Amino acid sequence: SKIAGKTTHAVNQFFTNLRQKMGTDAYYRIFKTITSDNDSEFSELTQVHDHVFYANPYSPWERGSNEINNRFLRKEITKGEAINNYSSAQIIATNDWMNHYPRAIFNGHSSMDIYRKAFYQEISQLHQPIINWSVLFI
Repeated sequence: SKIAGKTTHAVNQFFTNLRQKMGTDAYYRIFKTITSDNDSEFSELTQVHDHVFYANPYSPWERGSNEINNRFLRKEITKGEAINNYSSAQIIATNDWMNHYPRAIFNGHSSMDIYRKAFYQEISQLHQPIINWSVLFI
């Protein structure tokens, strides 16, 4: 879903809603840290997540994956151009392309592949059988 605006409240509400939808345990196992720049809308992330890393200004190597994503994004949306010039469908298509693009850092898998694997592992742990059937058949 889309963040409602560039305010600390909107950003924090997005992460709060995500955590509520996923459940706290699954949320923290999948999103171990949040890496952010120092823009004002991210200044209070520690209120909604336990492990936040703020990259130092002018240190793009501290957010390497983010810089690669920015490069991908700039193939579709020119730097400095208003994102309002693009339809929701165009933005979603660009986002989907970026999330499904094979990455060297993931041995040729996409970010979506890695996320799905982590998500399905979490779901499978949540749905463990309540009854230990082997005990019943001793």
